[in-house]
Amino acid sequence: MKDRKLDVLGPPDAEIAWHFRPAWQGGRDFGNANAFATPPDVPTLVRETGQNSTDASRRDGGSGGMVHLRFRLIELTKSGEEYAKFGQAAKLNELREHIRNAAKGKARLSEKVRDGIARLDGPEPLCLLRIDDYGTIGLPGEELTADDDEQSSSPYAALTRNNLDTSKQAANAGGSYGLGKAVLWNCSELSTVLFASDIPDDSRTRIVGRSELTWHKVESQPFAGPGWLGIGEFGNSHWVDPSDVALINLQLKRNDLPTGVSAGRSSGTSALILGFRDPESEVRMDVEELLGKLARSAAENFWPAMLVGRLRVSIEHMRDSVLLNQRIVEPREYVPEFVDTFQRHLDDRVEEQLDEPGSVTHRAVTLQVPGTRDDADSVERFPAQMDSRCHLLIRLDDDENQGAGKHLANTVAMIRGRYMVTQYWNRDGVAMGASTFHAILLAGDAVGKEPAQLAAEQFLRLSEPPSHNDWKYEEALRTKFRPGAKQRLKEFRDSVTSKLRDAVKRPVVEEDNGPEELRRLLDLGGGGDPQPPLATLRNIRPRFRDKAWEIRAEVSFNDKKRRLRLTPRVRIDVESGSPILLPWQSFESRVGTLRENSSGEFIVAPNPRAVSFYGTTEQHIDGIDPAKCRARIDLLVEPIEEEEVD
Repeated sequence: MKDRKLDVLGPPDAEIAWHFRPAWQGGRDFGNANAFATPPDVPTLVRETGQNSTDASRRDGGSGGMVHLRFRLIELTKSGEEYAKFGQAAKLNELREHIRNAAKGKARLSEKVRDGIARLDGPEPLCLLRIDDYGTIGLPGEELTADDDEQSSSPYAALTRNNLDTSKQAANAGGSYGLGKAVLWNCSELSTVLFASDIPDDSRTRIVGRSELTWHKVESQPFAGPGWLGIGEFGNSHWVDPSDVALINLQLKRNDLPTGVSAGRSSGTSALILGFRDPESEVRMDVEELLGKLARSAAENFWPAMLVGRLRVSIEHMRDSVLLNQRIVEPREYVPEFVDTFQRHLDDRVEEQLDEPGSVTHRAVTLQVPGTRDDADSVERFPAQMDSRCHLLIRLDDDENQGAGKHLANTVAMIRGRYMVTQYWNRDGVAMGASTFHAILLAGDAVGKEPAQLAAEQFLRLSEPPSHNDWKYEEALRTKFRPGAKQRLKEFRDSVTSKLRDAVKRPVVEEDNGPEELRRLLDLGGGGDPQPPLATLRNIRPRFRDKAWEIRAEVSFNDKKRRLRLTPRVRIDVESGSPILLPWQSFESRVGTLRENSSGEFIVAPNPRAVSFYGTTEQHIDGIDPAKCRARIDLLVEPIEEEEVD
């Protein structure tokens, strides 16, 4: 990358203002499509910002690369001095005109900022969410990318200037698409974010803002959409002393260091989201609920990084200049079972078998990584297939487990070298009568630094979709690896399932009447030949969608001489007591029925033709969410007299 003199950034006392990109006469842009690549919710915001911060960690200073991430919710009272100073420093009146005009359009982004500008004009406090990281490299890089430098990028350009750009090259980095940053603007009702960055070995703080609007006009002048808060023609960065009043008034002062952060590790970036609201809340934001959601999201996504000393997270709430709430996120409060499992692994306190609740066992799993293609670029070359070892850690829970991480029971936390949970892979029903468990799969750099582990880390990173919440076959695997990547991933998951099933299945105790599980299910007592049922279900095709069970099935008849009343029933298992009947929301039978009703009951005549049905259950019953319960279906069959049909 070519060096540029800092004087192209403008003098430090230059006037800061909003600079929106002039519209191109050949067309109009009604929003940045990147905004629709990531869900606009708090867990995604925490996940993406945490991932970006840990990827930007400094590995110097003997600290092992510890990053401190702070989420500070700030409320500015409209009648207060803090709000007046902020409005002047952020040029809110100037920005307001651009947002107001962008809100006149019909695009989805226009609708969002329309609500935002109404709230900005209203009496309620302006809500800001500030996300600070310390112990990272900050936002270094040239102000503008040179036209003749197509390949170069920098953290500054990737975040504040370019689209679909990532400056991350490490194999164990979290992001590879350059899409995750869009969640910052997604969570802003004003689609605007301000940044302040302290760069190692530079005594100044870099300030810039970016607004992502649609095509709009202000006083008959058309603008393309995006704008920057800065100086000069292009809204360049404003460089100030860390104690400068501009940082204070912009709510971006970074030298109020969190506990445990030394001056030598104070570099990093602050992102200030203007007009922040919990995107999942339909009513006025509940501050305590939001703070709890931030803490839980940090713990559930980053407990591995916290436990190995790579990350610390704090949550704060301020109103005007008063600190009202402050807490350090302790992962054991939210995911105690995973913390215990991982700690036992680190302490080498695992056992051969799962003998009692709380015990942890280890199973070895192999990931076969295909060799890279000869023409693959932007990857570390591993020409031959490599066998990478992985650790599967399994913890046996109490059947009546009441831990804080109960909602993540029977899942496998999938983790690679970035020490963020890629996915909680649900393995409910992995074996008949399986014990309740929590499991961890460590792969890639999380296991070691040998070539096979580095190859696995790179392979798994490129197998992740833009949301980085799965390991599956992606286009990057086809273009960068030899054939077989898709099959290797399937074999890998199949192996995890097999090892997990073997560890958690209950032991079978032989008795006079056969295994206990079968005796209970088949009622082997009583003797004599059992009578076949009048009718049975077959070809059952269930699907869970939109919080309800959709079920298609056929009915097979053993008694074809009588009229029968048939009632398919779906029940959900609960922790104690009998299964609960889940009503049908809609129901219809196909072919050969005399009568039916929406409750799922239908009648067939003697010598019935083939009968099938399709039904959708209710989404809730007595406050119970079927998505968190195991379901079963049966068929109630009753012979009836002919007059009952009339």
